[in-house]
Amino acid sequence: MFDFASYHRAATLADAINLLADNPQAKLLAGGTDVLIQLHHHNDRYRHIVDIHNLAELRGITLAEDGSLRIGSATNIYPAH
Repeated sequence: MFDFASYHRAATLADAINLLADNPQAKLLAGGTDVLIQLHHHNDRYRHIVDIHNLAELRGITLAEDGSLRIGSATNIYPAH
């Protein structure tokens, strides 16, 4: 199993910001690919985690009025193809 020093699941975007401010050494967890690999290799820089996976504000793909495309940082690759 992974050796977390702290794990926090953010309930809102503001909550995530506050958790990062309170835990500046924390890494963000959204999909998990990169973080889980680092934890598997016992990388101590990844012992403090803030989980942003369920934040709706960071998910989805939208088209702005100016024609630009916004892809949220927690959007899965599946909806993008």
